[in-house]
Amino acid sequence: MIRPPHSTQLNVAELIANGSLRSTRPLYLTSTSAVVEGVVIVSQPDEIRNVAPHTVVVIPAGIGTSGWLVSSALRQAWERKASAVIVADTPYSSSIVALAKRLDISLLAAIDDPTTVALSLAGELGTAASSMSIRLARFAQAVAAEHTINTVLKAASKELRGAVVSLEFDHIVVASAGSGTVDASTAGHTLVTADLPSVGGGVSGRISTVVLSNGTDAASAQAILSVAAPSVQAAWLAADAAESRGAVPTSALVGLHAIATAPDERASDNEDEPSLDINGAKVNAGGGNPGSRLLSQLGWQSDQRYVAVWIRGEPGAERAPALTSVLRLLWRKVAQRCPLAEVDDGWLAVVPSGYPDSVVQLERNINTRLGGALAELGLTAGLSRWQHSPSRSLTELAHEARLAAQCVPPSGTTRVVAFGQLGVEAAARFVDTDTILQIARLTVPRLLEAADGEHIASALETYYANNGSVVAAAQALGVHRNTIQARLTRARALDVPIDDPSKTLSVHLIVAALRNSGILVSGTVSTATASVGIVPSALQNPPTNSIRTVRAPQTGTAPTTSEDL
Repeated sequence: MIRPPHSTQLNVAELIANGSLRSTRPLYLTSTSAVVEGVVIVSQPDEIRNVAPHTVVVIPAGIGTSGWLVSSALRQAWERKASAVIVADTPYSSSIVALAKRLDISLLAAIDDPTTVALSLAGELGTAASSMSIRLARFAQAVAAEHTINTVLKAASKELRGAVVSLEFDHIVVASAGSGTVDASTAGHTLVTADLPSVGGGVSGRISTVVLSNGTDAASAQAILSVAAPSVQAAWLAADAAESRGAVPTSALVGLHAIATAPDERASDNEDEPSLDINGAKVNAGGGNPGSRLLSQLGWQSDQRYVAVWIRGEPGAERAPALTSVLRLLWRKVAQRCPLAEVDDGWLAVVPSGYPDSVVQLERNINTRLGGALAELGLTAGLSRWQHSPSRSLTELAHEARLAAQCVPPSGTTRVVAFGQLGVEAAARFVDTDTILQIARLTVPRLLEAADGEHIASALETYYANNGSVVAAAQALGVHRNTIQARLTRARALDVPIDDPSKTLSVHLIVAALRNSGILVSGTVSTATASVGIVPSALQNPPTNSIRTVRAPQTGTAPTTSEDL
């Protein structure tokens, strides 16, 4: 018996029409032509019990042509899912043909000697196997010269006549090549997969390439994908290693601390300059504007504008070992040249952006190209505001993006939120004071820097506590109501959104947190807070389980009562 393991599939109908079964006469032919993968000559019906599926069973003329023998052979062949039974061309009763029809197995009568037909069929199967082996060897040589996932997938798609070839992780397509869509439910189509080879603790073993056959038999597709799989794995590992190296400057932003000293307090030239330890190498941060030299040495350009994107997983959820590699492949659909860095609380990317509207475009691209994958993986994404000036540090952008990602509702269709859409409203999503203080530093920095910040915050807190009544606030503080009005006007000048009813609760939370923290001091400004880039340690790692959803009260808005006029 000959059963080529990776042959180009032959079927009964094709072999009868143009192949080695032309010298047979169909006594019964199934409506769906069966695949032929092998041929066997049996001397006894019991031998059929050992044949493999998709095999043509040949009964030589020498062992008889009785109805009992043929009936037994048909039953045994049906149990073994054989492709057809070939017998000598002699008259058979209608009951034999009826049995073949009932079992739905093709019964062919050999006009020539059945043994001669079997030998001819075996030769044709061997030729097909040899042809496939040559084809696979040529394809293996072609994909070995490719070094990226996309080019390997394109080579496989071309070999499969343009069929879609996809790389998947947990049913999520992370890369693909070819035309059309992968849909195995379409009649006449077959979905074929090949697992990537397992290599240590890498991405393999959990990823598979998927192909929708397009006029190509499943066995050939399986063989081609199996040849392509090691090249896909190698290209993936190489790309992930390169992105890990390229993401070092982005990773450094998370742990970056700008110098907290004022210019006249800065260390003299003969003292050691502050530095950041990156992979064992000390990078100096001194000279000029605090942190600017460090950012320059890391490759960031001071004249470039950026937007930060933070991708965050479910709090407390275990991170799959291959998830970073998968996300990096998905991220290429959004910003191929901006590496995605793995950090403690998620993944961070910093994207060059030349104009303010690019934030909206970037958010749209993430929603369109990654929204479904983020939902499947249980991830959310946050975007910072546009870096309108160099004074807004990259670490500040990273913190904004992280806070925005934390503000995405745990359930719902929205998976991406921009910090610019939230502003001070982000404060209403958290219950811990440290995170609210961080939001205050990002959204109302001028209030924190103002010398009269404590007086303004006190007036705002009392004003809100008295349902937006200027008179009541003045009485509570023991000042004239014009003083309260003046401080409200001063707050507006410092960009505190006190006239927006939807932000009332958030502003109230922020000013209460500022006053309770002691950051604002009447008549002075806290140096640690006013310095650019300083974030208290608790703010660098806000609690991951501190998100809440609350509604702003209907009262406590801008002055509307008669006593306030």
